[in-house]
Amino acid sequence: RNRMTPTARSSVWRLAKAVLGLAVFAWVVYSGRVNLGRIANADPAFVAGGFAVLLLVPLAGVFRWWTAVRMQGIRLGLYPAFRLQMIGVLFNAFLLGSVGGDALKVYYLATGAGAEKKPAAVMTIALDRLYGVVALFLLVGSQIPFAWGVTTSGSRIAVFVGIAAGLYVLAIVGAVLLLIPRL
Repeated sequence: RNRMTPTARSSVWRLAKAVLGLAVFAWVVYSGRVNLGRIANADPAFVAGGFAVLLLVPLAGVFRWWTAVRMQGIRLGLYPAFRLQMIGVLFNAFLLGSVGGDALKVYYLATGAGAEKKPAAVMTIALDRLYGVVALFLLVGSQIPFAWGVTTSGSRIAVFVGIAAGLYVLAIVGAVLLLIPRL
């Protein structure tokens, strides 16, 4: 018998995944769903910046969730967290809706952590979602001063923007007051 070694099997598997990825990319381009001519005319700095952001966003998500996992006292390495996060992103994007990947991460994390850590595993997803909402809130609120002139030019939208800006300031002040230790 001529059996493949685990290293050879792993190399063949990686090659098969790369070929499949290239085949899907070629099909998308050939079918006309992507027009590479538009990318060719784009500013290379913007294209590079776009790809950098595309890479940094999932990595930031991995680090955010990994931090929540560690805060709950569950031992999980950064690479396994990366793998679970990427599988979760795939499930969220293509399979079971926006929570399918979260359910998958909870399942594998709880299975590996043991029965006593199952509630903590669920809490990591809740914390991760909370971090995301807070980050989104801060990002949107931080852009109000830059768009103030554009958004306040119309009378109806100016009232809405003013109320939103006031609520944003109140929320920030409230959060600071809640987080400052009592004297």
